Amino acid sequence: MIHKKNIIIKNHCFKNIDAMEFGIPEAILLNFITEIIEKKCENNTDTIDGKVWIYIKTSEILHEFPYFKNQQKIIRTLASLVHKGALIKEDYNICKNDFTLWYALADKINSVKS
Repeated sequence: MIHKKNIIIKNHCFKNIDAMEFGIPEAILLNFITEIIEKKCENNTDTIDGKVWIYIKTSEILHEFPYFKNQQKIIRTLASLVHKGALIKEDYNICKNDFTLWYALADKINSVKS
């Protein structure tokens, strides 16, 4: 992590194989989601239907990755990961006016990451 004035710059990375299969923005978010899910696996949290899920708002992702520029880019990238079979999305929200989606690694990604 590099500190410049009041800005904290984190190193973001991805796997080449993920970038070649899904695209660079998708590989960046896939790596981010995978890291969070791995931490949740260690703590045994947010397991539903045999999968570990991440619940995160696009505004929080944008804060982590400001170079995505806007939430629409993040929404499109997440949708691309779902469409390409890397992620599964569900709505496990209790409150009906909460539209935040939940994401889990697809089985094909889980087997590669294990």
